[in-house]
Amino acid sequence: MRISKTLFSIFCLSLLLFSCEKDYYEAYVSHVVKVRETNYMGTPYPKDVNKQANIVILGDGYAAADLTSGGAFEIAANRLVTHLITTPPFTHFGNYYFNVWYIYVASPESGIGNGRPKNSAFRCYYHSNYPELIVFDDVNLFGMRKAPNPFEVTQQAIPGINMDNTLVVVLVNDTKVGYTTGWNGLNQKSSISIISACPEPVFQRLVMREVGGKGFARLGEEDVGDKYAPYYDVLNQIKNWYHLYGFYGNLDVESDPNLVRWSHFLKHPSKFPELGVFSGGLGYSIDIYHPDNNNVMHKNGALRYDAPSREAIIKRFYQIWGETYLSATFQALFIDGNF
Repeated sequence: MRISKTLFSIFCLSLLLFSCEKDYYEAYVSHVVKVRETNYMGTPYPKDVNKQANIVILGDGYAAADLTSGGAFEIAANRLVTHLITTPPFTHFGNYYFNVWYIYVASPESGIGNGRPKNSAFRCYYHSNYPELIVFDDVNLFGMRKAPNPFEVTQQAIPGINMDNTLVVVLVNDTKVGYTTGWNGLNQKSSISIISACPEPVFQRLVMREVGGKGFARLGEEDVGDKYAPYYDVLNQIKNWYHLYGFYGNLDVESDPNLVRWSHFLKHPSKFPELGVFSGGLGYSIDIYHPDNNNVMHKNGALRYDAPSREAIIKRFYQIWGETYLSATFQALFIDGNF
């Protein structure tokens, strides 16, 4: 049987692409360092690695020279971790109960692209129509791999890691403000945040909003924008994903103060005078409601999490541990304590 030159060429190209896909890890990953470890004292499941919270930080647009000890990637990654674990309630929970890894990924070209990818490891670039949105171009029109996938690199670098409890952070080597956060898998448990290593204090805001807020705690943006009424699928997602996956603890489609997700806080107005039921969220002005008008889940809000957002962060730890967050937990932490 004769095989046409065209079919033979396609076959060879497929083998080449498959081979390239398997070699991405060896080509780009320099080394892996575990920089923080869960403090086993006092954790509900101290040595069960499947019930530990993980943060894995990878770089994009960092050349090999940036990956030295004390180099540009390490400096930016250290800034990220410091901001996260020194912000309540991560000050207590994250400081003790996070495993943190740095994966040193060398890019052939420094920086990331604008409008289209440069020759960086994950091919991240700023979207041409949304200048602060970072996306990555990892597959072509045929679904063939053009760049390594951060989730797959994490699994190769840290064998046995439970991705359901892992937040992957891609830190891009660029001073321009940029970010995005998304989720992976049928149960939406694996999450990824991509942020730029921009100057302070904007970088701190990105860490708190994208990494700690949206990436780890599955919070929603409380921004009130010029979009008027949300579509049904947006409202349905806010309603259902809270019960299915624990998302949107700081948003609701319900406006009754006795029924909103933070109603238990509203019963203590002297303790939480700043809380209420305010219209708007996810860039919409009506039909979505948020609890506080001046916190980091607003684009230009104060560099703090409001009480319902702090509770959502703590609930995420309990979810990872397999523990139930009870009304008694709320009482102990927020009413009797100062979380």
